[in-house]
Amino acid sequence: MKRLLAAVFLLLLAMSPGYADGGGWVVKQDEGGIQVRQQKTGSPHETTNGVVEMATTLDALAAVLKDISACPRWVHGCVEGRLVKTLSPAERITYTVVDAPFPLENRDMYIDSVIRYNRSTSTLTITLTGKENYAPAAPSRTRVLGLRGSWVFQQASPGHVRVSYQIQLDPQAPFNGPAMTIWWSRCSIR
Repeated sequence: MKRLLAAVFLLLLAMSPGYADGGGWVVKQDEGGIQVRQQKTGSPHETTNGVVEMATTLDALAAVLKDISACPRWVHGCVEGRLVKTLSPAERITYTVVDAPFPLENRDMYIDSVIRYNRSTSTLTITLTGKENYAPAAPSRTRVLGLRGSWVFQQASPGHVRVSYQIQLDPQAPFNGPAMTIWWSRCSIR
């Protein structure tokens, strides 16, 4: 199970800013069966997408992501993860705090997650939408803006799942570019 967690959440390398569809992707990392690609968008941030195929089940992956309180155990830099509100069996609001490097303040985010399952394609999709105005900003934390993304888990063959993770966000850094991308890409596995 530890290898499963490590492989899935290595995809969090993709937590550098950006979200897009279409062409123009540049492969930034391709090792160990994990491919991380980036694409320029109209924003100062790049689009990032990670893909891996794993020997696991859709249920196992969904269970890992459902336990937001375990975030500090498997996401590097995650200081806090908690369920804020369950809106329905398929939708919830979570709160996450990520440790930022000195001299930046820690980043926090409220995320609305909606789960859909397509039985005909054996695909589980979790759509992520930032709710930056859900609650007032906490002291000594900077709210992440413009977050939207998705996890897509598709049964590739019996016992194997193709995992795709894509996200866009504005970390509200006083600087952008390679240093910020490096920081976000380190928000992965411990």
